[in-house]
Amino acid sequence: MGATFQLVVSDLDGTLLDPAGEISPRTLAAVRRLRLVGTRLALATARRWTGALPVARALDLRDAPLIIYDGAQVRLYPSGEIMRSETLPAETVQAAAMILAEYGLQPIAQYGDVTGEWLRVSAEAQHPEWAAEYLGKSADQITRVPLAELCHGRADPLRLVAFGPLSRLRRAAVELATLGCGRQLLLVGNYGTSELTIFSATASKGAALVALAARLGIPLARTLALGDGTNDASLLRAAGLGIAMAHAPRRIRALADALTASNAEDGVALALERYVLTPHAST
Repeated sequence: MGATFQLVVSDLDGTLLDPAGEISPRTLAAVRRLRLVGTRLALATARRWTGALPVARALDLRDAPLIIYDGAQVRLYPSGEIMRSETLPAETVQAAAMILAEYGLQPIAQYGDVTGEWLRVSAEAQHPEWAAEYLGKSADQITRVPLAELCHGRADPLRLVAFGPLSRLRRAAVELATLGCGRQLLLVGNYGTSELTIFSATASKGAALVALAARLGIPLARTLALGDGTNDASLLRAAGLGIAMAHAPRRIRALADALTASNAEDGVALALERYVLTPHAST
């Protein structure tokens, strides 16, 4: 008899990774056992390809789909094959960049394909310190251009991002609603400041899961997803079994089908052991 769940999809930061950003021994052991029961693992993250690669390598994944850019792209690890990609029209991103700049924010357009990943960054930054840490970690991918040329006449990017004070980002997000884009505002992101991301209105981790399951011929009822953040809401709703971490916001815990322990307490390993790895595991 095959595993109850044929596909497990896990968020990374705050979920599969512990508070130090590491993979605990118990979680690593549980992930490796998934192969033995015939269950595939996919990672789902706001990170880009280059940010997700170290985790995929540490897990020793094989032919594993990586849902990246919060669902705007799905790539197969380790080959890098692009399985799905949802870009934003360049002119829409250019308009969004102009709005961000009006609030003193530095627009950063994110691109990625099989040739690599790159960033087009507005050279006119009123407060360069707000994005300094992020840009410092991606220095080799950056092309600085005048604001008016950020995306005009260029290929369609996957996302547009800005870092800065929450109050400014909130005001900008309200105005950006007129463009019909998807938006996500994080109070505090991985770079220690608030961040606003703009992407295709149809891109999400949940939509990527639905498309991935269809491509793999796996019924959604036989998918299991784990997450802890607002950007995991669509993922938990789409999966056959959506599991929220104990430390997730109340709204995320409320929409989940089940709860597990926090990422400081091997919550992912506990969920896999209970619902996938235990003989005859079921919901």
